[in-house]
Amino acid sequence: MILDGQCGQFNPILLKCLKELSRQFSKMLDKEMDDNKYYHEIQRLSNEILSDRALPNQNYSQSVVKVMQEKIDFFKSNSGMNSIDYNAISGQLTILNGEHQILCQRDNPNFNLFKEFGVNEEDVQYIRVLLHQTSVQNKEISATIKATVENNSQMYRMKLHTLWSPLKKDGYIGIIGYFDPVK
Repeated sequence: MILDGQCGQFNPILLKCLKELSRQFSKMLDKEMDDNKYYHEIQRLSNEILSDRALPNQNYSQSVVKVMQEKIDFFKSNSGMNSIDYNAISGQLTILNGEHQILCQRDNPNFNLFKEFGVNEEDVQYIRVLLHQTSVQNKEISATIKATVENNSQMYRMKLHTLWSPLKKDGYIGIIGYFDPVK
């Protein structure tokens, strides 16, 4: 089932390892012995195959999982009223308000978010400069901007966290963050 793609898509290296080990697994399972006798060896092999050391560093699946964990950690420790999730590669953008209702959702990489929310050009340039200065070591920026959200124009405190991947060497792959009204 796994080799036929009936269980989803698997890493080609993992599939190759499973093919190579299939005879050994079959022999171990065909023997009428205690079911737990080979459990630890199978578990060890499975952990070795799935670990970072056994697979190339350029593994897409592992990168996706790491980015998702980074998003979860950011939103857990930073609870803003309005949240932002932007995929720099696809252009997908989602902005949610405090009630988790969608304020904005776009799949167009050419969409002008700043124009949509009435952010002035000076603030736009300031945010772009700050984002340009981010790196794998320095992922976060903060700024105060004037924007119009739900027909209410006011100052907002914004915190953005850039997401990075070893698969893309020339910049961040996404931005998450939040913005709250300044009180």
